[in-house]
Amino acid sequence: MTWQFTPWEVWSFVGWTLAKAFAGVNPVTAKIMHKFTWWIHTFLALGFIAYIPYSRLMHIITTSANHFMQNMKPVGTIEPIRDFENAESFGVGQLGEFT
Repeated sequence: MTWQFTPWEVWSFVGWTLAKAFAGVNPVTAKIMHKFTWWIHTFLALGFIAYIPYSRLMHIITTSANHFMQNMKPVGTIEPIRDFENAESFGVGQLGEFT
């Protein structure tokens, strides 16, 4: 397999540094290391996803649902008087008249 160096490789700082560190590694060893690091990365990523519901990070999921389902009326809003001409009381006289 031939390797080709591209001009934008220096902008991938981590990959470029690791490529320089593993420049003389045998291709068979490199393939084994690649499989090993791929599986480690997979288990860490899936483990993190499984950990989210049991941690403080649950707000990542619940915040958008909370904003979608929130009540748009401010707390303590009083219902408007429907029949203003014949109303016996104005405003709130009992606790049950609050929304």
